[in-house]
Amino acid sequence: MLLLLSQFGCAQSIPNWVHAPSLDSQSNFYSVGSGSSLEVAKSNALTNLALRLIVNVESETESYSNLDNGKLNQRLNMSTVQASEQLTFVKTEIIKTHVEGEETHVLVSVDKMTVFNSIRDNFSNVILPLTNSDKVPAAQILVNRLKLDEYLLYIKSTYRCCAPINNRYKQSKMH
Repeated sequence: MLLLLSQFGCAQSIPNWVHAPSLDSQSNFYSVGSGSSLEVAKSNALTNLALRLIVNVESETESYSNLDNGKLNQRLNMSTVQASEQLTFVKTEIIKTHVEGEETHVLVSVDKMTVFNSIRDNFSNVILPLTNSDKVPAAQILVNRLKLDEYLLYIKSTYRCCAPINNRYKQSKMH
Protein backbone atom coordinates (compact mmCIF):
# COMPACT_ATOMS: atom_id res chain seq x y z
CA MET A 1 0.00 0.00 0.00
CA LEU A 2 2.85 2.39 0.83
CA LEU A 3 4.46 1.71 -2.55
CA LEU A 4 1.18 2.53 -4.33
CA LEU A 5 0.83 5.86 -2.49
CA SER A 6 4.42 6.84 -3.23
CA GLN A 7 3.90 6.19 -6.94
CA PHE A 8 0.85 8.46 -7.03
CA GLY A 9 2.71 11.07 -5.01
CA CYS A 10 5.46 11.17 -7.65
CA ALA A 11 3.06 11.58 -10.58
CA GLN A 12 3.78 14.69 -12.62
CA SER A 13 1.24 17.48 -12.61
CA ILE A 14 0.63 19.79 -15.52
CA PRO A 15 2.68 22.99 -15.10
CA ASN A 16 0.92 26.34 -14.71
CA TRP A 17 2.24 27.67 -18.04
CA VAL A 18 0.07 25.13 -19.91
CA HIS A 19 -3.13 26.76 -18.63
CA ALA A 20 -1.79 30.29 -18.09
CA PRO A 21 0.91 31.01 -20.68
CA SER A 22 3.39 33.84 -20.35
CA LEU A 23 2.19 37.30 -21.27
CA ASP A 24 3.54 38.69 -24.51
CA SER A 25 6.72 40.71 -24.16
CA GLN A 26 7.69 43.80 -26.13
CA SER A 27 9.49 41.65 -28.71
CA ASN A 28 7.73 38.26 -28.58
CA PHE A 29 4.33 36.62 -28.64
CA TYR A 30 3.85 33.52 -26.48
CA SER A 31 1.38 30.74 -27.11
CA VAL A 32 0.65 27.25 -25.80
CA GLY A 33 -0.38 24.21 -27.80
CA SER A 34 -0.98 20.55 -27.12
CA GLY A 35 -0.97 17.49 -29.31
CA SER A 36 0.07 13.91 -29.83
CA SER A 37 3.64 14.91 -30.74
CA LEU A 38 6.01 17.86 -30.43
CA GLU A 39 5.29 18.92 -34.03
CA VAL A 40 1.50 18.76 -33.59
CA ALA A 41 1.70 20.66 -30.29
CA LYS A 42 3.84 23.39 -31.91
CA SER A 43 1.47 23.64 -34.88
CA ASN A 44 -1.48 23.98 -32.48
CA ALA A 45 0.35 26.67 -30.51
CA LEU A 46 0.90 28.68 -33.71
CA THR A 47 -2.74 28.18 -34.73
CA ASN A 48 -3.83 29.41 -31.29
CA LEU A 49 -1.61 32.47 -31.73
CA ALA A 50 -3.06 33.22 -35.18
CA LEU A 51 -6.58 32.95 -33.73
CA ARG A 52 -5.61 35.29 -30.91
CA LEU A 53 -4.10 37.88 -33.24
CA ILE A 54 -6.52 38.00 -36.15
CA VAL A 55 -9.92 36.32 -36.02
CA ASN A 56 -12.62 36.76 -38.59
CA VAL A 57 -16.12 35.93 -37.45
CA GLU A 58 -18.92 35.65 -39.96
CA SER A 59 -22.47 35.25 -38.80
CA GLU A 60 -25.65 34.68 -40.74
CA THR A 61 -29.15 34.90 -39.26
CA GLU A 62 -32.41 33.84 -40.84
CA SER A 63 -35.76 34.61 -39.26
CA TYR A 64 -39.05 32.94 -40.22
CA SER A 65 -42.50 33.97 -39.00
CA ASN A 66 -45.96 32.77 -39.93
CA LEU A 67 -49.46 33.17 -38.54
CA ASP A 68 -51.42 29.90 -38.25
CA ASN A 69 -54.97 30.02 -36.87
CA GLY A 70 -54.24 33.18 -34.92
CA LYS A 71 -51.02 31.73 -33.46
CA LEU A 72 -47.69 33.34 -34.34
CA ASN A 73 -44.91 30.84 -35.02
CA GLN A 74 -41.34 32.11 -35.19
CA ARG A 75 -38.07 30.39 -35.93
CA LEU A 76 -34.56 31.81 -35.87
CA ASN A 77 -31.58 30.08 -37.50
CA MET A 78 -28.07 31.33 -36.80
CA SER A 79 -24.75 30.09 -38.09
CA THR A 80 -21.35 31.42 -37.14
CA VAL A 81 -17.94 30.68 -38.64
CA GLN A 82 -14.68 31.64 -36.95
CA ALA A 83 -11.39 31.56 -38.84
CA SER A 84 -7.93 32.97 -38.42
CA GLU A 85 -5.96 34.69 -41.11
CA GLN A 86 -3.05 32.85 -42.65
CA LEU A 87 -0.01 34.25 -40.88
CA THR A 88 3.62 33.37 -41.45
CA PHE A 89 5.60 32.62 -38.32
CA VAL A 90 9.32 32.55 -39.08
CA LYS A 91 11.30 33.05 -35.88
CA THR A 92 9.64 30.54 -33.59
CA GLU A 93 11.21 28.85 -30.61
CA ILE A 94 9.91 26.17 -28.28
CA ILE A 95 10.57 27.59 -24.80
CA LYS A 96 9.12 24.79 -22.67
CA THR A 97 7.76 21.30 -23.17
CA HIS A 98 5.84 18.94 -20.95
CA VAL A 99 4.71 15.40 -21.74
CA GLU A 100 1.72 14.00 -19.85
CA GLY A 101 0.91 10.49 -21.01
CA GLU A 102 0.16 10.64 -24.72
CA GLU A 103 -0.18 14.45 -24.70
CA THR A 104 2.68 16.87 -25.40
CA HIS A 105 2.38 20.52 -24.35
CA VAL A 106 4.63 23.31 -25.64
CA LEU A 107 5.15 26.98 -24.91
CA VAL A 108 6.23 28.71 -28.10
CA SER A 109 7.83 32.12 -28.53
CA VAL A 110 7.37 34.03 -31.80
CA ASP A 111 9.32 37.14 -32.77
CA LYS A 112 6.80 39.99 -33.24
CA MET A 113 8.79 41.81 -35.93
CA THR A 114 8.79 38.78 -38.23
CA VAL A 115 4.99 38.56 -37.90
CA PHE A 116 4.58 42.26 -38.69
CA ASN A 117 7.08 42.06 -41.55
CA SER A 118 5.08 39.18 -43.02
CA ILE A 119 1.89 41.24 -42.81
CA ARG A 120 3.66 44.22 -44.38
CA ASP A 121 5.01 42.05 -47.20
CA ASN A 122 1.52 40.69 -47.84
CA PHE A 123 0.19 44.24 -48.14
CA SER A 124 3.07 45.29 -50.39
CA ASN A 125 3.01 42.27 -52.68
CA VAL A 126 -0.69 41.41 -52.84
CA ILE A 127 -2.92 44.28 -51.79
CA LEU A 128 -1.12 47.47 -52.88
CA PRO A 129 -0.76 46.38 -56.54
CA LEU A 130 -4.55 46.08 -56.67
CA THR A 131 -4.86 49.80 -55.89
CA ASN A 132 -2.71 50.90 -58.84
CA SER A 133 -4.79 52.42 -61.63
CA ASP A 134 -1.96 53.88 -63.74
CA LYS A 135 -2.09 52.53 -67.30
CA VAL A 136 -4.56 49.84 -66.20
CA PRO A 137 -7.58 49.14 -68.44
CA ALA A 138 -10.96 50.00 -66.91
CA ALA A 139 -12.05 46.36 -66.85
CA GLN A 140 -8.94 45.41 -64.84
CA ILE A 141 -9.62 48.23 -62.36
CA LEU A 142 -13.06 46.70 -61.75
CA VAL A 143 -11.56 43.23 -61.31
CA ASN A 144 -8.97 44.64 -58.90
CA ARG A 145 -11.73 46.39 -56.94
CA LEU A 146 -13.58 43.09 -56.54
CA LYS A 147 -10.37 41.44 -55.33
CA LEU A 148 -9.86 44.28 -52.84
CA ASP A 149 -13.33 43.63 -51.46
CA GLU A 150 -12.24 40.06 -50.73
CA TYR A 151 -9.28 41.45 -48.73
CA LEU A 152 -11.32 44.06 -46.85
CA LEU A 153 -11.96 41.86 -43.82
CA TYR A 154 -8.27 40.90 -43.72
CA ILE A 155 -7.27 44.57 -43.89
CA LYS A 156 -9.62 45.52 -41.04
CA SER A 157 -8.54 42.57 -38.89
CA THR A 158 -4.86 43.25 -39.50
CA TYR A 159 -5.28 46.90 -38.65
CA ARG A 160 -6.97 46.02 -35.35
CA CYS A 161 -4.08 43.66 -34.58
CA CYS A 162 -1.29 46.06 -35.50
CA ALA A 163 -2.68 49.46 -34.49
CA PRO A 164 -1.98 49.17 -30.72
CA ILE A 165 1.59 48.02 -31.39
CA ASN A 166 2.12 50.81 -33.93
CA ASN A 167 0.83 53.39 -31.42
CA ARG A 168 3.23 52.12 -28.73
CA TYR A 169 6.08 52.27 -31.27
CA LYS A 170 5.23 55.88 -32.17
CA GLN A 171 5.10 56.84 -28.49
CA SER A 172 8.47 55.23 -27.79
CA LYS A 173 10.01 57.20 -30.69
CA MET A 174 8.69 60.47 -29.24
CA HIS A 175 10.42 59.92 -25.86
